[in-house]
Amino acid sequence: MRKCIVGKRRMQQLASRATLPKTDNTKQTIRSDVPVDKDNHVTIGNITGYEDIEPGIGSELDKHISDLNVCGDQFRIEEESEISEVEVEDIERDLKTWALCNAVNQSQFTALLKILSRHKCFEKIAHDCRSILKPISANIQITELPPGNYAHFGIRPYLQCLSPSVVPGLQINIDGLPIYESNNLNFWPVLGHFVSLEYDPFVIGVYCGDK
Repeated sequence: MRKCIVGKRRMQQLASRATLPKTDNTKQTIRSDVPVDKDNHVTIGNITGYEDIEPGIGSELDKHISDLNVCGDQFRIEEESEISEVEVEDIERDLKTWALCNAVNQSQFTALLKILSRHKCFEKIAHDCRSILKPISANIQITELPPGNYAHFGIRPYLQCLSPSVVPGLQINIDGLPIYESNNLNFWPVLGHFVSLEYDPFVIGVYCGDK
C-alpha cells in the first residue's frame, strides 16, 4: 500500500469537522495515539477505520491523498524526462550560430556550456565548444583563375545571422599574405565586414597564386 504524508494540522482540521455527538451524548474523535513521524506528520497509510468517524470523511481523505499522489507522479515524470538527440542537435546548432554571430571567443563559449551542463535539461549537450565548432565538411569548388586558383565561400551564412529588417553596408578588403619565403606564392583572402555592425570580419573567398 502506498503511503502519503499529510500534515498534522490538516488532520486536526478534518478531525474537528468529523466530531459527531453519539447517542450517549459523548463525542467520538480521531485517536490521539495516531503515529507521527519525526517531522510531526501523520502517515495516512497507518490509519484505519476513519469511516467510523463520519460518513464521507474517508472519501475526502482519499481524494486528498489521490491529489498528492497525482502531483508526485507528475513531478517524477517531468523530472525523469530528457531531451532527445534531435533537440540536442538543435540547441547546439543555435548556440554555434549565436557564438559565431556575436564573436564569442572559445573560452567564453566553453564557460557557458559548462554552466548549462549543470542543469538536467542540458546535461547531454557538449561541455567543450570545440565539439560544437568543429569544421563542417563541405565540398568547396576551387576555380582555376590563372595564374592561380580561387575558392569561394560566400556571404550567405553571415547574412542569415542578421535580422531580416537589417540592411547592412558591406565593406570588402583584399590583401596578400606570403606563404613561403622561397617563392612568390601568396594567399589573397577576400574579407568582408558589415559596416556599422559589431561583427568581426569574415572570409568571403581565398585566392592563391604568385600574383
